[in-house]
Amino acid sequence: MKQHITGFSLAQFVIVVCIIMLLWTIWLGYLKKTDNESNTVAFSMAANQFNEAVHLAHVEWLRQARPDKISLLSVIETESLQQRQFPQTQQNSINMTKNGWPKITQYNSQGCKQLWTDLLNKSTKLITEEQQQNFQRIKGQATCVYKYGNKTLTYFENSGEVSSKLTEENSNYAND
Repeated sequence: MKQHITGFSLAQFVIVVCIIMLLWTIWLGYLKKTDNESNTVAFSMAANQFNEAVHLAHVEWLRQARPDKISLLSVIETESLQQRQFPQTQQNSINMTKNGWPKITQYNSQGCKQLWTDLLNKSTKLITEEQQQNFQRIKGQATCVYKYGNKTLTYFENSGEVSSKLTEENSNYAND
């Protein structure tokens, strides 16, 4: 009687492992692309929110007859917000320049980080990228530069201009 040996041969096993590794490599490539795209979208949203907050502060400065300091109300993310209940809020006090734009309170990276949190009341981290902020003087203007990888957001204190740049796509998005 002949015995029938069942199972995979070594060649079949190697082929299956190679196919699985190929599919895994393709999947990792798509995952990295999705990660980069989600960070780009999150950066664009954060840049728009920062720009809107700067202009909201300016409007509030005008409305309050040009004080040295204004207060903005911001929503605190809590469980009540997720449960669609009345959200908790807090007052953020923001120093203003004589031109009516949010003032950088300390002319260093900590002052830039403080300006970000005062205006947006949110973390400086995107989905997978940490923010690096630094203070610079560009053409005599006090400037905060926020960087996320290849993405840069710049705030000019004297003019209130906010500009963002995505260098990985060689695209400029200026938010006025």
